[in-house]
Amino acid sequence: MKKSKYIPRPGIDKISSRLLDAVLLHYPETINLSHLSKELNTKNEILEEKLNNLNKMGIPISINKEENNMVLKGDLLEPISWIINTKEFAENTLKLIENEKTNHKNKKKIILTRIYKDYVNMLNDVFDKWNSLRLIEKLND
Repeated sequence: MKKSKYIPRPGIDKISSRLLDAVLLHYPETINLSHLSKELNTKNEILEEKLNNLNKMGIPISINKEENNMVLKGDLLEPISWIINTKEFAENTLKLIENEKTNHKNKKKIILTRIYKDYVNMLNDVFDKWNSLRLIEKLND
């Protein structure tokens, strides 16, 4: 595999980002953990821990056990999962801002609410367009 600069992802460390990049670059092929460990110059145990953490975050990556090794396969929905998580985070943040109890109209709260409402609306528009075109479904085919 040709070495390339990894794409940092928000909320995860460098090793996890490099792991996701490598697995996705091998798509649609699989890669075993030992090979990936050599490729990334990182111990198997560390990569297993990172995979478990990514799995808990809901990042789509297929993990299968074969003999004494793990075999990984990327998922084209992995980059989309970051957008989905961002959308959920923005919606939850907007709710928190709106539900914040203040005795008077706080100018910063009004501005922040406007920013998050615009952001959530923009993301909703994008998801509506993707759904109407069935783009995410087509990735699963």
